[in-house]
Amino acid sequence: MKVWKAQYSGTEIVVTNSLATTKLQVNGKTQDIFWGLFAFQIRLSGSLKCQGNKHCIKAIMGSKLFTWDCAIFVDDEMVFCSTEP
Repeated sequence: MKVWKAQYSGTEIVVTNSLATTKLQVNGKTQDIFWGLFAFQIRLSGSLKCQGNKHCIKAIMGSKLFTWDCAIFVDDEMVFCSTEP
């Protein structure tokens, strides 16, 4: 299993990728899930509230041969990237 973590204004955003599922969790609560064995790109989305404002979260994962890379965005701003963009 592969795990990527990001922090945004005190909120923990976690993306986990296992053999058959990929999950987006915000503060420990699952907001999106992908089931499948074969995919070259996975997109997950969610949201968070911070100081009364709602922020959109998206996570994009792409496969490279036998590894995965992950980027996490909040309101279209990258807050985490597992590789140099």
